[in-house]
Amino acid sequence: MTRDGGRTWSKLHIDIPEEYSGYNKTALSPLFDGTNVIVPFRLSDDNGQTKTVYLTSSDYGETWKCANDQSGLDLDKDAAYQSKQEFLDSSDGHAFQIAAYKFAKAFFNKDTDILKSYLTDPDNTLKEYPFDYGFNDVEFMILKLSPGAIRKDSVTAEYEFKLNSEDSYTYLYLDMIKMKDQWKIESYGLEK
Repeated sequence: MTRDGGRTWSKLHIDIPEEYSGYNKTALSPLFDGTNVIVPFRLSDDNGQTKTVYLTSSDYGETWKCANDQSGLDLDKDAAYQSKQEFLDSSDGHAFQIAAYKFAKAFFNKDTDILKSYLTDPDNTLKEYPFDYGFNDVEFMILKLSPGAIRKDSVTAEYEFKLNSEDSYTYLYLDMIKMKDQWKIESYGLEK
């Protein structure tokens, strides 16, 4: 776990709920955003069946809660979520956050293969920006979205980030839609 943007780390022991003890467990890439942490785990049984559960913490990993694919939310209804937190705490919200983070990291590293894998129309929406920094130059970034920007299958969000060498913030805007159970970037932009 880190509290300083990855400069120092401490080891955490995370207990997966007992109901998943019979599964093989693979930790996937965690997502850090301030005090919030999301750790997805891919569970598989001996028959090859898989599912993903998400352990979340809002206090630097001191306490954890589990959200799985049966989170109690009916994601097929037309209504938007009742609150931003309800969305972010859902398995759908976790998948959204992971996709947004991976896209942002690829954006900063100018990894066009990964960028294209997240774009709805990679041949027409891939934009190149003339900047000379990479993901390691980002001091911190915060994912921001308003409750009104969350709809059933689309979210408009932005990453507010600060580079190590600058005193001001820059924004990476993301318009994301859910296609075939995956979050994709419909459009994006950079603004100082």
